[in-house]
Amino acid sequence: MLRTVTLSFLALLSAALPVRAEDPAAYPTHKIRMLLPYAAGGGGDVVGRLLADRMGKTLGQSIYIENHTGAAGTLGTQMVAASPNDGYTITVGGMTTHVLAPAIYPKLAYDPIKDFTTIGRVGTSSIMLVATKDFSANDIKGLIALAKKGEPIQYGSWGVGSTGQFCAEILMQQRGIKMDHVPFNGIAKLAGDLLGHPLAATSRLRHSTWRPRRRW
Repeated sequence: MLRTVTLSFLALLSAALPVRAEDPAAYPTHKIRMLLPYAAGGGGDVVGRLLADRMGKTLGQSIYIENHTGAAGTLGTQMVAASPNDGYTITVGGMTTHVLAPAIYPKLAYDPIKDFTTIGRVGTSSIMLVATKDFSANDIKGLIALAKKGEPIQYGSWGVGSTGQFCAEILMQQRGIKMDHVPFNGIAKLAGDLLGHPLAATSRLRHSTWRPRRRW
């Protein structure tokens, strides 16, 4: 049985470059930047935008969004780590950026623990495997059977080294099957390509704005 892998979205502050702190009672005195390492329209992007809207209203200060994608979210996360730790640059991290990346990239340009201060958990999101309604298999067992017959199967994820690829690799190792990985720069582009190719399967985040035609 394939185990469920859960992503925890954490709101994070940079802790890399110490600066002189302003009066905590006066914070925030100007706009806050939320730098998201996810493509627009994906699950992490949606979570960040909802969070920014609620935080902005609570703090009485604008929070603007910047999307910086690449390398499974590590490029944007690196930018946050290099920012002053004055509370005006925040991000939303997850399993890919703060758990898998250190294991995958031996020369990762940030420390997932030392370079960030956790504000709190924003939410969780399960990983799902979905396909279009025209896909030959109706469930995981059917997918495995197709792969063992030698049927060419492609699956998409939101990047090399992402949690989506990680889960697919676990499935292939446990069941002794082979599928070809097609990395995308975000969930939105992945979903559009999936809908245009009925023989594709894909792993994705449950809480993205796109709704699949069928869930396994």
